[in-house]
Amino acid sequence: MSCGVSESFEVEHLLMDPATSQLRDGVFFALCALAISVVTIKMLTGLALLPLAVIGMFIFVFALGIKLRLDRGASPR
Repeated sequence: MSCGVSESFEVEHLLMDPATSQLRDGVFFALCALAISVVTIKMLTGLALLPLAVIGMFIFVFALGIKLRLDRGASPR
């Protein structure tokens, strides 16, 4: 499969779309929060990987929700 000019334009247009851009920024923010929190929890408690994965899933969803709410201009509460 070759990536033609129109296909690359569609991908670039999708990345510049405000709705997609907010989601991409939200996912990046949530991944950063996930990485920081998982490393901190691992260092403080020494938990195994399975509990860290479960905790990390909740942190990721929570951080993504907060970031998307803030991007819409809503109060974080």
